[in-house]
Amino acid sequence: MLFLPYFVLQKKLRNENHQKIGKVIPLNHIMKVNSVGASEPSDCNLEHVQAMSDVIIHNNLSNNDHLYKSMVFKIHHYKKQLRFLSDKLKKNETNKSAELLKSIFNNDQIEALSRKSTKFMKWSNPTICKALKIKFSCGNNGYEEMLKQKIPLPSQRTVRRRLPMLKFDSGVLDEVFKFLEIKIQTFQDSHEKECVLIMDKMAITPSNIFDVSFNKNVGNIIL
Repeated sequence: MLFLPYFVLQKKLRNENHQKIGKVIPLNHIMKVNSVGASEPSDCNLEHVQAMSDVIIHNNLSNNDHLYKSMVFKIHHYKKQLRFLSDKLKKNETNKSAELLKSIFNNDQIEALSRKSTKFMKWSNPTICKALKIKFSCGNNGYEEMLKQKIPLPSQRTVRRRLPMLKFDSGVLDEVFKFLEIKIQTFQDSHEKECVLIMDKMAITPSNIFDVSFNKNVGNIIL
């Protein structure tokens, strides 16, 4: 048996302790150590973490699904509102166009605009009177040009044929003076405005009769 001096033995023990302290311990070995500071999770903790993860994922999916349904509902609502406003705008534009047409044309003229041809068109008396005014103001050539421009007016032949059918009440014919006023505005020479009043003899028999065209009695003194 070999006996070493005390100080040599003490130095040797100190070197061995330093070697143990400086030695690198593998990580898997540390993880397997079951002590107070052990880092290896238990099966119970894993199940708890997995359950918490499932709950969080489920909540996120539920929130996303609710948000998606809410967005889809809003999209359908806005699309419906957009269609309603578009239809309302078109209706307003149509009404505005109809009011504009009515301010310029009569109902039969508006109907003529939607037809390919005005042949066999039944023109109203106000439209015939309007055509007469235009014919007086612009003449035959100007009236024909307006017909070529697709202005809804009866032909000159129709106007001439309907002229005897216009009803003129007894008394002063104001409509004739209106036509003359329109015609005079087209005169370029002052001599054209000269007129002559011609009177002829006529036999007048006092009577009181019923006018079928106006559905009233005529013959009373109106002057």
